[in-house]
Amino acid sequence: MNRTHPVRTTLLVLATAAVAATATAFYQASAQDAPAVRPAVIGTWNATFNHDGQLNPVLVVFHDDGTLMMSGTDADGASLTLGAWRAAQNGDVTFEARVLGAEKGRYVGQIRMHGVVRLNDGRLVGTLGGQGVTPTGKTLFSWEGETLKADRVVAR
Repeated sequence: MNRTHPVRTTLLVLATAAVAATATAFYQASAQDAPAVRPAVIGTWNATFNHDGQLNPVLVVFHDDGTLMMSGTDADGASLTLGAWRAAQNGDVTFEARVLGAEKGRYVGQIRMHGVVRLNDGRLVGTLGGQGVTPTGKTLFSWEGETLKADRVVAR
């Protein structure tokens, strides 16, 4: 008669759990100890984008936490655009950003922008597009394929 001893079963379960926990802890420590790659896009960029043949200046800041800020000018003065970005393994940086629209102090909707940029010989180049939407989400206009070129702002 082959009877399983409760003590032996308990020890076997505990030993298996200990091996699994050790392997998991080693894997997590190895992943955490790996040096983080800081994407080269992080920093402040002096950019222009081409909108219907007109070059528009904008400052773009890629923060290391994945957030994005842009400041530029429009017909009503200065604007602030906020968003997020993500770097891909192939070097592309994709972003989504929003700027609120107001007319005579009243919220009239927002501009939703998206784009893909990449470092090319020290310059940031890419394309962007977007859409203007009302507060209820109705699309008023959209565009694609605007070119964006930027040089890094460096301290001298």
